Amino acid sequence: MDTIIQTKWQRLQDLKELAEVYSEYSRLREVVKESRSQSIFTKKKFDKEHETELSDFDYYDAKLSELMGDGKATPKGWAKDMERIEANERRAVERQQPQRQKQQELS
Repeated sequence: MDTIIQTKWQRLQDLKELAEVYSEYSRLREVVKESRSQSIFTKKKFDKEHETELSDFDYYDAKLSELMGDGKATPKGWAKDMERIEANERRAVERQQPQRQKQQELS
């Protein structure tokens, strides 16, 4: 039973990390797109002003690829999985509460 709980907890943590990395990746991707759309005259200035975001994008791009492997980015699916796991955990805790109360009353 503990192994199942640990596996669910690990999956939840993995999904949360994926969602966070994807969120930051998406934000930074917009900066990269804007950089690529600049004219030759404004690109250098834009890139200098957004140097940190542009370098961070490479990190998040690599991190997202590492976390996803060959899979596709499915943020809505990740959110549904997180909600499902959390709901199952809440139900499990709710089922255990009456048992714990009985045990405390007997003690």
